[in-house]
Amino acid sequence: MIANRQDILARLFDRQFGQPIVRNDLRGELVEEIVGAALEPDWRLCGGDWAAYDLEHVATGLKLQVKQSAAKQSWHALGFKNTSPRFSIAKKTGRYEGAVWFAEESRNADIFVFAWHPIVDDTCDHACPEQWEFYVVDES
Repeated sequence: MIANRQDILARLFDRQFGQPIVRNDLRGELVEEIVGAALEPDWRLCGGDWAAYDLEHVATGLKLQVKQSAAKQSWHALGFKNTSPRFSIAKKTGRYEGAVWFAEESRNADIFVFAWHPIVDDTCDHACPEQWEFYVVDES
């Protein structure tokens, strides 16, 4: 039997996000949704493929970027040690707006949210918003 679109998407979602530990390259999407849900309706999610920032304040246009890290990683099962959280807001050489590149040195957001998931025991679940710690930092 050939699966339909909905079945394929459900299988993909379950494979990528159905476990308590979400891969590092996908976890950012999950944390952006957590922050977006907390800040709605004053902020709207606008991040996407190669977007310079993740949320925009509806009234003022302020830009917010979410950075995330977790103490427990999927690759720890391979024997790698736990790491300390690291977040970078170094100035970039430019940014994309859609498919257009703007070459200007700056930080791409006005506000940064550092999301840290500190749990390493068996209760660890990256999809549980209450397990995350959030730190808000002004661009300056």
